[in-house]
Amino acid sequence: MIVQSARREDLEGIVELNRLFHLDMPDFIWDTLAYVAKHLDEYHVLRDASGRLAGAMCLLLEGDACVIETLAVRSQGRGIGSALVDFARAYAREHCARELTVESFCELGVSGFYERCGFTKDTELGIYGEKPYDRFSMNV
Repeated sequence: MIVQSARREDLEGIVELNRLFHLDMPDFIWDTLAYVAKHLDEYHVLRDASGRLAGAMCLLLEGDACVIETLAVRSQGRGIGSALVDFARAYAREHCARELTVESFCELGVSGFYERCGFTKDTELGIYGEKPYDRFSMNV
């Protein structure tokens, strides 16, 4: 699987993928056209055999950390998410980041996935609005 930089024509497909993790809450911005358009240069995508987007991830560099801001896959259990995390780890190293981090709302139920990918879950929960989220990190 080859991860590529997102292109302008991927914009709506990324929004569609990000809607797969939508939560009904005020200020949920990660699946809006405005948010994805603003961060399109930070998105990386994987395509299936037909060229359709199978996964998308937004990576942000913040100080000495690389942050997975969003990660969405069309189908779980096919290695797409793991391939994106592997890419993020390499990207972080390339850009001299010391740490790779990700936060995920607890109700999405993806803690096990991130831990299998090598992340360590922080013991304290964060709160965004009224929704708790887990924080994960790994040294790169």
